[in-house]
Amino acid sequence: MSESGERTKKYNAVVVVTSDTCCRDPTQDESGPYVVEALNDFGLFKNVHKFIVSDDMDNIIKCLKKAFTTYDPALIITIGGTGMCPRDVTPEATSSLYDKHCSGITAALHSTCYRYTPHAALSRLTSGIVGATLIVNFPGKLKACRDCFSCLELILDHALEQVRSDFESYSATHQRQQAGDKVQRQLRSPSGKCIELSVSSSSLSSMNNGHAKPTKNRLGLNQQQPRSRSSSEVSKHKLSIKAIQESRDEISSLEQDNSDENLKTSEIGIRQPKAANWKHFHPKPGNPNVNTKPKAHPQPNKQPKAPQLQPQKQIVPLPQIKILQNKSSYPSIRFDESLKILADKSSYLFDKPEEVDLTTFPKAFSCVGATLAEDLAPKRIVPPFAVSTMDGYVLNVHAVMKDAIKDVKNFPPIEVVPNLQEFERRQKDQHLQQKFFCYQINTGGRLPKFHYAVIPVEKTNQVSEDRITIDEVKQGLYVRRAGCDIGENDVIKKGTVIGSVELTSIIAMGHRKFKILPCPKLGVLSTGDEVQSFFTNEFTNQDSVVDMNGPLLSSMLRLQGYHVVQGGVARDDPSELFHKIKETLTKCDVLLITGGASMGSRDHVKDVIQYMGGDIHFGRVEMKPGKPVSFATVLIGDKRKFIFSLPGNPVSAFITAFLLVIPFLKHGAERYSPKPKQIYDHVGENIWVQVGSIVDGERSVGDGEETYRFEGRLEFLRAKILSKKMEFHDGLARSMYLVEVSVKQQSSRLLSLVDCDCLMVADPALKGKSLRPGHILPAFKLNRKF
Repeated sequence: MSESGERTKKYNAVVVVTSDTCCRDPTQDESGPYVVEALNDFGLFKNVHKFIVSDDMDNIIKCLKKAFTTYDPALIITIGGTGMCPRDVTPEATSSLYDKHCSGITAALHSTCYRYTPHAALSRLTSGIVGATLIVNFPGKLKACRDCFSCLELILDHALEQVRSDFESYSATHQRQQAGDKVQRQLRSPSGKCIELSVSSSSLSSMNNGHAKPTKNRLGLNQQQPRSRSSSEVSKHKLSIKAIQESRDEISSLEQDNSDENLKTSEIGIRQPKAANWKHFHPKPGNPNVNTKPKAHPQPNKQPKAPQLQPQKQIVPLPQIKILQNKSSYPSIRFDESLKILADKSSYLFDKPEEVDLTTFPKAFSCVGATLAEDLAPKRIVPPFAVSTMDGYVLNVHAVMKDAIKDVKNFPPIEVVPNLQEFERRQKDQHLQQKFFCYQINTGGRLPKFHYAVIPVEKTNQVSEDRITIDEVKQGLYVRRAGCDIGENDVIKKGTVIGSVELTSIIAMGHRKFKILPCPKLGVLSTGDEVQSFFTNEFTNQDSVVDMNGPLLSSMLRLQGYHVVQGGVARDDPSELFHKIKETLTKCDVLLITGGASMGSRDHVKDVIQYMGGDIHFGRVEMKPGKPVSFATVLIGDKRKFIFSLPGNPVSAFITAFLLVIPFLKHGAERYSPKPKQIYDHVGENIWVQVGSIVDGERSVGDGEETYRFEGRLEFLRAKILSKKMEFHDGLARSMYLVEVSVKQQSSRLLSLVDCDCLMVADPALKGKSLRPGHILPAFKLNRKF
């Protein structure tokens, strides 16, 4: 609320009507329009959206998820489906999404409805919190919706302040409560006699001579009246008009003093504390800056003092507006130094091995991309027995016949037995074991233990149904011996990144349970007041721009095999950034934040990270594009999380992710590798390129024209490979790529990445020079998989 008591329209709300009837005929919906109108009249919501869905659990959940991603609502009210009929599934649908249940709100709604009808006991309505959204179930009947809203509106302001982490409004509400709403104070009457006052500031104006006037809520219903008192009670507690006026003056004076204090502490300056701003963040255990002692209550025999609203002594809160500065507080480090820091911190990526069970189907492929946390020796060799590599026949060759058959060219017709079992039975029969007989076999079929030869079908002729002739016999051919693929001494080493081949080998070796270091989950969060989520085609205002960094980084990382969590879009507001960052970090291990990383008055990302207790290991890197990139670690519970704050321009975000984020992830995956690579080896394939042509759009830049001028940082220029040739340098042959370079290297031009095959690396020593055809530079070759 504002100081005048008027509400500010700052949230979005969604009303979801769950009804098969209304889904077929929306004109039957009476409760939905009422709740929409009530929310608009409430004065807290800038937009209220309404959906109608059928009484189907999947449809309800799908609608709620769409509302989350599209409108980022502070409040969702569902209407209908809370009864006991088979199709009433709204409570089950919403409860499946809850992060927290709000049992107090649920009990209050039940109690309010039960005053008017005992049938309210049949309602199964619930309420809960999903992320930064409060969800409340209303019954479907119009009268029940009226009753529920009359209860909800009494606590809705303060509930949404907490759910949305609106700490400034949250603190102001507590200040008003401390000043008059719920504070017991003793006031001295003109006669010098102390009297006890326990009233709410909202009811002071409605009291006269100790009697409360009946008040009505927005629905026109009388609020619960105070109980009647005896004459002695009235005499004892009767308040004079002057005493009430004194209390009101004191409350106004106290609020004015506190407001002045706010102005003093929030005057132009960096990181100056607002009164009680952000004061309700839960401090870490053991924080010496937070006073955890209980407040002392005034003693009866002492003169009471008016409550003093002192600013909270804890971490300095973040400002809503910062002064533009021409110098950053973060030192700028070299690109190679940033890689060394990332290499060191990547060792914490995989610190808790977990067991994977391949017998559970959903888990069977979850280990792909993970790192093996133990050596795996075969439980069984592969193949476990000798098998044929050809389609044909297996010929019995007794030991005494082994040498005799070498020179035989034309064999008499040989009997074909039905199967391997009959073949092995005859081999054991002393009367038959020295005779020629055979059985038919397919590729991969099991062979007998001894005394045989494999004859390909191409070298046989069928004489009758059970007789064949063969041209020649060569023992030892067309056979895969037992253990020739995976033997007893073969081991898959700890630290191996599990791909399709590795997983199949592990399965073939007989392992179904083994330990892995799971592949980290990544989160992507875009920031900016002007940025609109790419999930919707509806733009809230003409100044909105679509979020390009979200889909760009998400698809880039998914193509690398990583699981990506969408954090959505956060406004350039410290409170919202804090909530969004903390919420997304609970779902991922590494968070990529785009935007808000530079030195603008609305760039708060680094301040929020520091407020969370995070360690910023570097805040700027001497590279172009991507100078404001930063890297930090923060503890969420007992787990270390990693944050990359990337620039907001899409090309800068892409290049910094390619040069810093992916090498960090790949180097961490090789933590236990027996032959780990250097982190530089993960940046990309190193090649040499020669500038063949320079273009400006479709036009070639001629000699003498102004081209790209190097700034002096380590610069990464986008280029397109035209051809490849071999050349000799210092007596060694090397590949040289001829490239085309555009002078349009601005970091906002996403289309410049469409035909980009490599990133040319320009040394800072080239400062002031211009790019010319014939220049030879090192480069990183881009994998077109991106």
